[in-house]
Amino acid sequence: MLTESQLLESALSRSEGCLYCLRPDQPPSIEHFVSLALGPHAAEMVLPRGVVCEPCNSHLGRQIDEALVHLFEVQLIRGIFKVPDRKGQMIEELPLSNGRIVFTEEELIKIEVFGTGHIQEKSGGSLLVNVIAKRRNSGDQLRRATRSILKMGLCLVYQSGGPAVAHSAAYDELRGAIFGDAYEGYLLIGEFDPLQWPNLSASLTGDLPGIGRGARLRYGGLDLIADLDLGPANNVVRGWAQDNGYQVMDISPKCTR
Repeated sequence: MLTESQLLESALSRSEGCLYCLRPDQPPSIEHFVSLALGPHAAEMVLPRGVVCEPCNSHLGRQIDEALVHLFEVQLIRGIFKVPDRKGQMIEELPLSNGRIVFTEEELIKIEVFGTGHIQEKSGGSLLVNVIAKRRNSGDQLRRATRSILKMGLCLVYQSGGPAVAHSAAYDELRGAIFGDAYEGYLLIGEFDPLQWPNLSASLTGDLPGIGRGARLRYGGLDLIADLDLGPANNVVRGWAQDNGYQVMDISPKCTR
């Protein structure tokens, strides 16, 4: 059994290491825990230099933050409202499984669909166009996007509780899931409204039924919630989701490193 001084020394050592890998010997980095591609407000969601190491920042940015940024819903919001990425580039068109959406300079949306059966004429002369979203490896992309929400949650834990809390062993399983270890969990996806202005917020939530610690990302009409206490969605969560129009995406124990 470790003595009190040994436990304190261990805690201090953890707190001096990277938030993700816990290593103290890696080059430091500045972590924007919400991608700058979601708009200028994301620049305010940042951890001090050195909390995260450069290797983890680069690896997780490519592996999971990019998956979140390239979700169809996020891309549609960025295209409609002409939200630039960190390089100032905007989305000009969005490919669909049955066509494409073109975002014009006149702030109009041009939808092209291929094949038959996708356009229906409604009463009053209106048209109903069925578009089929094109996802990158569907389930895997959503799984990686969920890991990005979990990563955001760990950063918010650091902001609210400080390094001693965020670096503690209580979050080691969460760290493993962020890196791609097999885990069981879920993502709550709210009803999507692409025409809401892309206000951006990232928060911890403990007031949702059945969720002790959750991370929530709101981006315009997109609302994503991940449970930081890993495990399957319980009946309370599923009941709340059904009553409030949320989809529960279950994540199976699959390694995605």
